[in-house]
Amino acid sequence: MSFVAGYGQVGSQDMLVARSWDLGALEQRYENFIEEFTGLDPATGEAALRAQTRLVHEWRRFPFLDPRLPARSPPENWSGANAGF
Repeated sequence: MSFVAGYGQVGSQDMLVARSWDLGALEQRYENFIEEFTGLDPATGEAALRAQTRLVHEWRRFPFLDPRLPARSPPENWSGANAGF
């Protein structure tokens, strides 16, 4: 079920977003993810498999955490875009 509505005159969209999701904590998670997995160069096939398994395991959490707000709602330079989400 879904519906479409306009935002009323009391409050603001930004205030609703801030009360609903901790975008600062999510941004930090994205930054940590990017830092941990950027530039990995496993030396063996076993290390590559282990790194890829860890990467996929961590990345799969983001759909449950990120509300996927419209492009104008996330903060400027949103790390989620850099993390491939």
